Amino acid sequence: MKVKIVNILEKDNEYYVKIKSDYGAICGVWKEGKPILNKDYYIEFSVEEPLELNKNLFINNNNNNNIHSIFMENDKIILNGQYDSLDEDGCLAIKLGKSIILLDYITNKENINITDCNLMLKLSSIQIFNTNLI
Repeated sequence: MKVKIVNILEKDNEYYVKIKSDYGAICGVWKEGKPILNKDYYIEFSVEEPLELNKNLFINNNNNNNIHSIFMENDKIILNGQYDSLDEDGCLAIKLGKSIILLDYITNKENINITDCNLMLKLSSIQIFNTNLI
């Protein structure tokens, strides 16, 4: 996903960044070197907290224009996207516009059907990695 770094805060040898994309803006921890303010990057997300349905992963029945969006709400990172796939190892793929985000999903695939729906994630933190494509 293409983003621009719009704010950087250095604390305890970590860089906390605010990124802006075509889908919105969020804050996260930059994981590779020192980012450059106002520079465009292609990035990947990593989420350390396990995803659980109705805890931090929700079926989003809101069919408005925000199906593909990222934003901050009450210190939570909100990611809205569309289900793409879920493999037997619990790797959940979510479409966010033209990007695919891969996440670990801990609820057993046989226990719940989340296929063919819009999903909303409410996350405490997110790690951001530069893919070095720009």
